[in-house]
Amino acid sequence: MIYANQENEIVMRTIYLLRHCETKHDLKKRCVGITDIPLNETGIRHAQRLKEYFMDKGLSRVFCSNALRSIRTAKIISGGKIQVTEFPALHEINMGDWDGMYFEDIKLKFPEEYRQRGLDFASFAPPNGESFAVCQIRALTAFQNILENTHGNLAIVSHAGFNRALLCSFCKINLQELFTIPQPFGCVNILSMQDGICHVEKIGFEIDKNDGYDDAQTGVMK
Repeated sequence: MIYANQENEIVMRTIYLLRHCETKHDLKKRCVGITDIPLNETGIRHAQRLKEYFMDKGLSRVFCSNALRSIRTAKIISGGKIQVTEFPALHEINMGDWDGMYFEDIKLKFPEEYRQRGLDFASFAPPNGESFAVCQIRALTAFQNILENTHGNLAIVSHAGFNRALLCSFCKINLQELFTIPQPFGCVNILSMQDGICHVEKIGFEIDKNDGYDDAQTGVMK
């Protein structure tokens, strides 16, 4: 949890990659990408517990997307004592014309496109949206840009699809399998950085459950 010192010795940094806390939602399953939805009361309480969790983690900055749910989570975690920076490239995958629609309506209106999505999660992009392959490139670029312009330990509050795409790269998981990566609301993925190498220490950690699983995979940031 330490970083490069004044003698330019390379030492470890810890990056906490979070999914935002719980949002207001319908009983029916909706396709939510860049649609802006606020936290619900459960999500606000969860963010307050995350604030306590991070009190002794030595965070130098907190980054978030420009979505309300990400901003609110980040600001609660910071407690007004740590700088919060909105970084738009951290936004969720853009689901284009499907964004905000119920999945049952998508199946009716776009039956062939929905079938294609099931066959190829990685490359399929909804009309006017982006694929997970494109999202992964954006995620890697955003992550590296943040690291190159900061020091110390960081919290990055993003979204489930974005996080899964990024973790697939670090853990060498095929994007077709990205939904096997658990990303519940408010979960914490713990990454350590040293000499340009990202070590994934824990995925999908839930502070209230002491849950999540460890992963020994590494990825090289170039």
